Amino acid sequence: MTDQVLQNEHHDHAACDHNHDHAHGHEHSHGHHDPAGKVIFGFWLFILSDCVLFAAQFATYSVLHNNTFGNIGIAGVASMPWVFSQTLLLLVSCMAYGLSLNSLHQGDVRKVQAWLLVMFLIGLLFVHQEFMQFHALYITGHSWHESAFLSAFFSLLGTHWVHLCVGLLWMLVLIVQFSLQKITPTMKTRLICLGLFWNFLNLIWVCIFTLVYLMGAI
Repeated sequence: MTDQVLQNEHHDHAACDHNHDHAHGHEHSHGHHDPAGKVIFGFWLFILSDCVLFAAQFATYSVLHNNTFGNIGIAGVASMPWVFSQTLLLLVSCMAYGLSLNSLHQGDVRKVQAWLLVMFLIGLLFVHQEFMQFHALYITGHSWHESAFLSAFFSLLGTHWVHLCVGLLWMLVLIVQFSLQKITPTMKTRLICLGLFWNFLNLIWVCIFTLVYLMGAI
């Protein structure tokens, strides 16, 4: 009888320890946050800081856009068909990103890479067009130090242009990484962050198109 009582107590203690460990593990799992969620949240904070940067650029431009000092103004810079074609390029690049993300959900790494390449080529064409505009202004004597307007114009569009170049480099890196790592949770997070960055730059361009070119042409 005594041995049976001792065995029962031992089983009770073992059961209590098991329940305690299970409860502790359950609490730990609830307290553990998703690493991908942390990365995406941190990237949102980065985008918000970039919003502050571009807001300052737009504010500066709005103050200085009439200070031409006898040089050309936005009416002499803006070519609406040219700018409209650039806008269409960026919108199509967003569509290409959406197709790459859809291919990721389907598990087709080759299509992901193919759409990223399409996105890169479209973005590269946009960057080339923007550079040619800067070059044309510079060689005709309308550089950033000729007037306050041109300084603000080159600063705003140049900042956007540099961001686009970073995005293009990011696309090439992802294409290579998808070849090496295939589809993993980490690669999915990286692609999502790229999409946030690229769509943000598209939004900034829509603001440039509206506030700089369209308002200046009216």
